[in-house]
Amino acid sequence: MEPEKNLKKFMDFNDNKVKTNRTKKFLELPMGDTLGIFLIDSTKPLVQNTIQPHFLGPEDRPIKNVVQPIQIVFRDGMNVPIEELKHFIEDWLHNLSGYKKNMCVKLYNKNENQDSYYERWDLRNCFPTAIHYIPNIDSESDWETIEITLHYDYCSIY
Repeated sequence: MEPEKNLKKFMDFNDNKVKTNRTKKFLELPMGDTLGIFLIDSTKPLVQNTIQPHFLGPEDRPIKNVVQPIQIVFRDGMNVPIEELKHFIEDWLHNLSGYKKNMCVKLYNKNENQDSYYERWDLRNCFPTAIHYIPNIDSESDWETIEITLHYDYCSIY
C-alpha cells in the first residue's frame, strides 16, 4: 500500500504575477555640437583586478585594473535620427587616433519620470571596435537597431 502523498495544487501562472521593476537605460553621447540621447540595452561595466607579476612578493605586487568591453544596443534616438547616428559611429570607428569620447549612461525606473535616475555610469575614453546593424523586422518603426562593442579606459559608477 502506498503512503499518503501531499499533493500541492497547481496554481495558474496568471494568479501569481511577479511584477518586475524593469529599468530604462539612456546613453548621453557627445556628437560634435549636439548631445545625442539614446535608449539603449547594455550590460553593466565590469572591472577585474589582477595582480601583476607573480614573481614579486605580496607587498610589491602592483594591482592592475582590467576593464571588459561592453555591448551597447541602440534602441531608439530621442533627439538624433538613425542616419546621423550611423554616420557618426562609422566616422568614430575609422578615425580612432586621438578620438576617444566620454559617455554617460543613466538608469531610470520604468515607472518614474526621467528627471531622477538611480544609477549613473561615467565611461571615460571610450572607443568602438565593432559595429553590427540589425535590420528592423517590425514595419511600425523606421529605427534600425545598431549594436557596438565599446572599449573604455575606466568607469565610475554612482
